[in-house]
Amino acid sequence: MAQSDARNYVLAIESNKQEAAQIAQSAAQKLESRQITLIELVQSLGEYINDKDGKIRDRALSYLVAVISSLAPKFLSRQQIQVLCQFLCDRIEDGGAIDGLSKLQSLDRFTTDMAQSVVRA
Repeated sequence: MAQSDARNYVLAIESNKQEAAQIAQSAAQKLESRQITLIELVQSLGEYINDKDGKIRDRALSYLVAVISSLAPKFLSRQQIQVLCQFLCDRIEDGGAIDGLSKLQSLDRFTTDMAQSVVRA
C-alpha cells in the first residue's frame, strides 16, 4: 500500500501536482490512523530514493516532505523527527532534502542537537 502511494506520487508530481498532493495527504492520513508506519513509508521510497536519476530521487524526497507537511504538527515523536532529520541530512545533496529539514525544524519537538546535525550536513 505505501509503495504504490510512493510510485503514484513519483509518477504524478510532474504532470498533476494536485493529484500528487492528494496522494501525499492520503499517505499522511494512513500514518496518523496507524494503517502504515513511518518506517514503512520511508522503505516504500527504496527504489526511487536510490535511483541513478537525480530527478527520480528528488521526486521521492518531495513525496516524503509532502507527507511530513501534511501531518498534524505534533504527530511525529522526537525520535521520529531525529530519524527523519538524519535521513534527510544523509541526502542533503539531493533536491528536496533542505525543504524537508526546514519543515522538521518548524516542529516543536525539533531539538538543538538536531539543529547542530543539520548545520554539520
